[in-house]
Amino acid sequence: MPVTKRQYEKDQAVLNIQQSPSVTPSITVTPSITPTISVTPSITPTVTPSITITPSISVTPSPTPSSAYFYLSNIFTCYSGSGLIECGQFIGQTSIYNPSSNFTVGNFYTGSNNRIYQPVSVTTSGSGAITVNGGAGYTSCRLACSSSYN
Repeated sequence: MPVTKRQYEKDQAVLNIQQSPSVTPSITVTPSITPTISVTPSITPTVTPSITITPSISVTPSPTPSSAYFYLSNIFTCYSGSGLIECGQFIGQTSIYNPSSNFTVGNFYTGSNNRIYQPVSVTTSGSGAITVNGGAGYTSCRLACSSSYN
């Protein structure tokens, strides 16, 4: 049997693969969750004790000057008024010397011309030093003046 054109087309239509419907591609985004780690620093204070050392200087035994030291000395005058003997004004400083004994710093010693001497420190300068009788010395200028008038 002869194949007709119509039958041929029909058979071809059956053989043709049907076209698939048009597909539109779609992109689906799936979010990815990545865990975030945050580090909070922890600071632990460290206490460092601070020790303050205050040096103190002590001299043991205390030095005792030998005889014949020279002393820097304050000079005062004495005056007599209204029957009282008084210590007068401060008139300066000088170097004093006593070859037979030491002076006590801070005490008052009698000199010539109604002068009273109060040693304030040991000194190395002996040039022009005035020789003063050491004796016991007095605890106040007024007592030294009273003894110089007697």
